[in-house]
Amino acid sequence: MLRRLYILLLGALLWVECTPDAALDPDQVPEGTPIEMVMRFGAPAGSNVVISRQTMPELSDESKVWNLYIFLFDSEGNKIYGRYFDGAEALASEAAVTSATSDAWYVTVPEGDEQSCGGVIKIKTIAKSDCKIFAIANIDNQMYSFSPETFQLIQHQDDLLNLVVKLNQQFIERSGFFPMTGELSPVNTASLSGTLQLKRLDAKVRFWVRSGRNDIKSLSIEKWQVINASADTYLMSRDVRQKYGVTTADSGIDYFESPTKNIEVEEVYAGGSTTTTDDDKTRYGFSFYLLDNALTPKKTPGSYADRERQVKLDDGKNGEWEYANDHSTYVVLTAHIEMDTNYSSDGIYAEGATLNATVKYIIHLGDFTNSGPANFSTERNTSYTYTVNINGVNDIRVEVESSNDEEEGVTENSPGASGEVTIALQEIYHCDSHYTSHVMSFNQKYIKPEKITWYVRTPFSEGKPVQVNGTDMTTGLDFRWVEFRLNERWNNIYSNNRELYKPHSLRRDANGNA
Repeated sequence: MLRRLYILLLGALLWVECTPDAALDPDQVPEGTPIEMVMRFGAPAGSNVVISRQTMPELSDESKVWNLYIFLFDSEGNKIYGRYFDGAEALASEAAVTSATSDAWYVTVPEGDEQSCGGVIKIKTIAKSDCKIFAIANIDNQMYSFSPETFQLIQHQDDLLNLVVKLNQQFIERSGFFPMTGELSPVNTASLSGTLQLKRLDAKVRFWVRSGRNDIKSLSIEKWQVINASADTYLMSRDVRQKYGVTTADSGIDYFESPTKNIEVEEVYAGGSTTTTDDDKTRYGFSFYLLDNALTPKKTPGSYADRERQVKLDDGKNGEWEYANDHSTYVVLTAHIEMDTNYSSDGIYAEGATLNATVKYIIHLGDFTNSGPANFSTERNTSYTYTVNINGVNDIRVEVESSNDEEEGVTENSPGASGEVTIALQEIYHCDSHYTSHVMSFNQKYIKPEKITWYVRTPFSEGKPVQVNGTDMTTGLDFRWVEFRLNERWNNIYSNNRELYKPHSLRRDANGNA
């Protein structure tokens, strides 16, 4: 009788104990015995960069864990446990979890610039060796296409490894929920050790754009846009999928373009020893989030310039990418630059002429600094900072002039940069949509009548007049909002009464004399 009572008490102890100091060595607990398993988990620290108003206001938001779904699969991949732990169910302390009599969890909540986040979870399960634990944190079905109900349907680990998730809204911003996943294996549920590390699905990308030369008089970044942002990805990371022998290729079924956006941060910075600029230059910053994109390039580029190279069509325009995969992610920057330059053409030389350019820069993403020019990948749970030094537009000018002259064999030194370049031997003025006026002067030695023309670019039209039988034809050009008036000098005095242009034979001075 006493012997039977002792055995029954031992069985009860096995039910409530989950640590190695139970009556039996946990490694010797018979498989299938009911146990309580305690597991620690940790969330990654956010990258220590300034977060702008269009991404997230606090660094800690990237590390917070609001909810958690836990899977336990046996050695054959069959589910033996699955449960969703909501933030509202979290207990107040780790001690409360340890003493709880049912499944429970606790998680720290970082605030401000704090980066540490972790917790502990206890579940009732059975003793089993060679198991795998999978976790999904921050399930937010407003942003992504999965929910707790999605996971309730999963019965085998392959269902989870092959699950493709999509963005419900094609945004490069994020809410306060950063989905994370983690995996821990092999484990013996009766003697679990180690911490399950969670990793974010998103990569964070930060751009700083600045002038790299003192002869650039002004630089302004007007717009930026992300092209080929991934709209879907596998829920589990490539390294986890590879660990289980599942193909690691991108899901690659949907990509999108972000709207063009304005610069988020504009600040003065110190040029430092790595640039030739003064210490009072302005740099422009913006940031965004992406799902991973790791497509293989078409060909291996031999240099950085090759990354942006495009196939030239018969009409001289750019075609498809020569090296980059057609769906690799890239950023387009639109900038306006003014800089001093020397000009020589048709016997005219001018030192200190003004170069004015509206330029688009294309930058394919990837860790090309450490991994070489063939890396076009954006990896999840990784923070990238791209510092772009704009050193002028001379390469673009050379390419444009060579193209106009139909030179053969001209090398495109900066294939990622294109734009409209204007060189003025005297002044350049910018006019916006408000009323404004400027006095422009012309030096006769720079004027060649046969080359005088004008060019207009507005939201409604772009181009210059076409000469037909010696007459400028302006059909379709939106130019009638611009007026030119003469500010002539009579008796060495410039009149403030600026006059409409008239042919020379009809001009009169302030007194009406010819």
